[in-house]
Formats: sequence, structure tokens, C-alpha cells
Amino acid sequence: MSSKDSALLSNTIASAVAQKNVLTIRFKDGKTFSIDNSQPTFKKLKVALKAKNGVAARKLINAAESIRVWAVGKLTIDKSDNVLYDGQIVDPKMHTRILQMVRENADVTNLVHFLDNLYKNPSVEAISDLYEFLITNELPITEDGCFLAFKSIGSDYKSMSSRGPKLDNHVGKIVKMNRADCQLDRNETCSTGLHFCRHSYVSVMGGSRTILVKINPKDVTSIPTDYNQSKGRCCEYKVVAELKEGTDLSKVFKKATTKTTQLSRNRSVKPAEKKVAKKTVKKVLTPEQKEKKNASARARRAAKR
Repeated sequence: MSSKDSALLSNTIASAVAQKNVLTIRFKDGKTFSIDNSQPTFKKLKVALKAKNGVAARKLINAAESIRVWAVGKLTIDKSDNVLYDGQIVDPKMHTRILQMVRENADVTNLVHFLDNLYKNPSVEAISDLYEFLITNELPITEDGCFLAFKSIGSDYKSMSSRGPKLDNHVGKIVKMNRADCQLDRNETCSTGLHFCRHSYVSVMGGSRTILVKINPKDVTSIPTDYNQSKGRCCEYKVVAELKEGTDLSKVFKKATTKTTQLSRNRSVKPAEKKVAKKTVKKVLTPEQKEKKNASARARRAAKR
């Protein structure tokens, strides 16, 4: 068979089955391919199949196959180790960590959900800065793709901002403000917005109480450039816990959400000293010793009568 005939068969569709989320195509050279809707070429491939354009279909399949090395949802890694989300190369700040997690066979479900939320954020700068903020400050991602951070508030559970209303921050409250009223410029280091921070920055904020807040990445407005990315601003968060001195953060994170992806390591607010229990050794008495002990006890009871 000539190379021309071989090429003709490889680009001629023998059969195609189109389901809602999967396309299965067999070419006359005997090769069969299945492409699901997580692939960025899926919609174009449906159009090519409808037009019975075998050449275009084969090119689209080849493009899809080139990024099928690894894929979960919209997150894919191609043969060149490019990390893509919904067909677009992810921010370089996320690239290395994602590759590391995949190679370690780590569960990336939380991370995929995080990216789903993150790319709904209209701020390009917030998308670029937030992941590095979480890595730097050792803050975990929750199973629904949000993240946990800290905040300092007053003794009356009110926010301490001098630039806005005093908002209630009791556990369970969802605190929000209009995104348009939040400062979007990361170079404006002290401005409007709902503030959150890493744990070591809580004392700088000067409040009487420390709370743990849950934030959707899409609601982050900016990460100010001062204090080595110690704080951020958002337009909404949920108060999930109040922290007392000596709180073990790993336990708090576990209680706040059923499953987290820890981007670095867990730390404690102030690790409490472990109390070592004293071992009690029970003394075994001989029959004679037992009788002597019992006689002494009977004598003491008789003396009290």
C-alpha cells in the first residue's frame, strides 16, 4: 500500500458514535479513538464529524491525544510537561507544584476545584498572586476549592477596619461587601476590602480575637505587595472558627472542612506542652501481707466505733 493510500485510510472515517460527553471515532486504517468533553478540541471535533471531514477530525484527535498524558476535569498535562487548565497554560507559579503533586500521585481533586473557582475571578493579578500567597503562608485548600485564612477582630466580634462599617464576625456568619467597593490595586497596600492574613500577621492587625475564615478564590480582589504577601483583600468570606491560644491549627483545619490539601505543612498557634502521664505500678501482695493489711483496716474501723 502506498503512503498516499495509507494517508487516505487514516483520514477517512469508518464510523462515529456521538454521546453527550464522549465521541468515539474509528478510521478506515483500523484505529479507534475516544475523546471526552474535558478536551478543548471536543466541540470542534463534533463539528468536523457532522461535516464528515475526516482530515480535520484526525488533526483534532491528534491534538487531543497530545494532551492526554494526564487529565482530571479541566486540568491536563501534555507530553512536554505543560500544565493546562481548560486548554490554557496555567500561571507559572502553579506549574511546578501541580507537576510535583501529579508525580507523587497525590489527590489533586481539591486543587482542580480550586482552579475552577480561581479562574472565575475577573482580576488577572489576583489569579496570578493568590496561589503563591497560599504556598508562602502555608494555607490549605478545602474540598470545595476554597481556602482557609486568618483574621483579627475586636472583642465585640466586630471588624476593625477604619475604612468601612463594623461588621459582625461571629462563627457561622457570611461577611460580604460589594466587589466594586474593594481596592483592586495590589500596590495600594492599605485600602478598602475585607482583610485576611497568614497567622503570624494577626498580631500586626492588633485585634482581641482571632478567627479562621473560608474564602472562595473568585472573591479575592487583591494581594497587597507589602509585608511579603502576608495579607489579602476579598469581597466575601465565611467565619468558620474562633481560635484560642494554644490551638492546634491542623485540628482546626480538619474540623473546619472534611478534607484539605495542605500546600506546605501544618503548624500550631502555640504548641501546648505534652503532659506525660505517670505510670502507676500496682504492687502485688502475698497472702500474709494481705491478711496483715486487712487486720489493720479492721482495727481502724473498730477504733472509730
